[in-house]
Amino acid sequence: MSTLPEVQREALALTEADRLALARELLESCEVQPAKEAQQAWESELGRRLEEVEAGVADGRPSVDVFREIDQKFGWDT
Repeated sequence: MSTLPEVQREALALTEADRLALARELLESCEVQPAKEAQQAWESELGRRLEEVEAGVADGRPSVDVFREIDQKFGWDT
């Protein structure tokens, strides 16, 4: 069995599209299926947020900054 660092190294060598597909599959494998009402609420919220982004009124930050902040907050930064 591969170690986590080995898997991470191999995953980072994938194309961006493949990394995104892998990330989605990994996240979905960890999620419990939400209730129908919760799913509808999330879809509504995502639609609202997308409209804000497309209208140019959303405040965005580069994902690398967000992930760095999370890593630091939880002590995962190396």
